[in-house]
Amino acid sequence: ITAAREISERSIVLVADSLGTVDSLRAGHRNASMILYGDENASGLGATLIPEMRARGMTLTVFRLWPASGPASYDSARAAINHSATTIFVAAVRATAGRGTIALPDSLAFLIDQTALARQAVLVSLGSPYILGQTPHVSSYLLGWASNPVTEWAMARALTGQSEITGHLPITLPPLYPSGYGLQRVLPRMEPDATAAADAAGH
Repeated sequence: ITAAREISERSIVLVADSLGTVDSLRAGHRNASMILYGDENASGLGATLIPEMRARGMTLTVFRLWPASGPASYDSARAAINHSATTIFVAAVRATAGRGTIALPDSLAFLIDQTALARQAVLVSLGSPYILGQTPHVSSYLLGWASNPVTEWAMARALTGQSEITGHLPITLPPLYPSGYGLQRVLPRMEPDATAAADAAGH
């Protein structure tokens, strides 16, 4: 499990954070709304991510959307979004053999894009990396690649500043992000002199 967790941590890619929303969460911003979206096969989506983030001090208002969600559900999602200044959208959209498109429902893409215009918003993909193309106003985008407990554990650590973010895109995300791209977020390290001083202060 340890090796799988390390691989998952290293694979997370911070594609964009132009307004600093991910940095704010990592620095200790501890209140957010979370809107989850997955298909009928993603019934476990969030089962690890939510408790792991709460265990790290996050206060989350959570709402879940499905492919069959109608207007009333979207109204409820908007009410959840209004609980917090920051919204984290978590989408598990997977490639399926024989299906021509891998995409968010139009209603969800519209909700994400409009939210990103109005307040701090982060889009987390636990599946297809290409959904960013449907949400042009999203300024913070994190890729986790898969919807499973290990990836959700790693994503919780990335969002709350418990781990470094060092992944790079293995593919191109047109039009802005070439293969190999990835914003780096490293944890502060104490200088040797500072470490020695801290040790001395402790004795």
